[in-house]
Amino acid sequence: MDPRTAYILRTRQQQLALRLHNFGLELHKLKEVRREFGVARVEDAGGRKMPFHGVLSLPMAFGSLRQVERVLPVTQIGPFVITALAAYWLGSDGRFRPVSSIVDNEQNPPVVDGLDFVFQIRTAGSGLNWQREPVPSSGLFSSYDRPRYLAAPEWLKPSDSVIFTATPIRRPDSTGLLKVVFCGHKNIDTSRWAR
Repeated sequence: MDPRTAYILRTRQQQLALRLHNFGLELHKLKEVRREFGVARVEDAGGRKMPFHGVLSLPMAFGSLRQVERVLPVTQIGPFVITALAAYWLGSDGRFRPVSSIVDNEQNPPVVDGLDFVFQIRTAGSGLNWQREPVPSSGLFSSYDRPRYLAAPEWLKPSDSVIFTATPIRRPDSTGLLKVVFCGHKNIDTSRWAR
């Protein structure tokens, strides 16, 4: 076998091993949730589901490419089930704008006071990354600046926390505040979670 083919096969084997490892972590997490809460699916959890938004504030400095990280702890009143993500930029114009938005609508000129960044999310308890590599900020929204719905709900136990890391890829045009919103719900039937 020639060296190039061997390298390609070895690389592919490493990629498959990483996928298998990540799948094992997800399967372990699902089994843990089922065991701890006695549910097979998020929809099966008893009690009243209360809409909940976890919000992180990340200050961004004018012209800085410094990475900023914030932690969102899950409160003790029950698990936090994250179903969508959104992010808004409060720049020098004093208005919150979706980070993927460059115009208010088709009739207005482009917004030049913006923020472009890549982000990473991980669960602190398990250390599990939600992605393989940093995701562009425009990936936080679907069409028409609606929040990005997750392919599957992310179930966080009361002892977990989420770590969000943002790294600007273009120097911010002004000092501003990046607000990251984790949309979802909490189960307020606290008797189910008491031990």
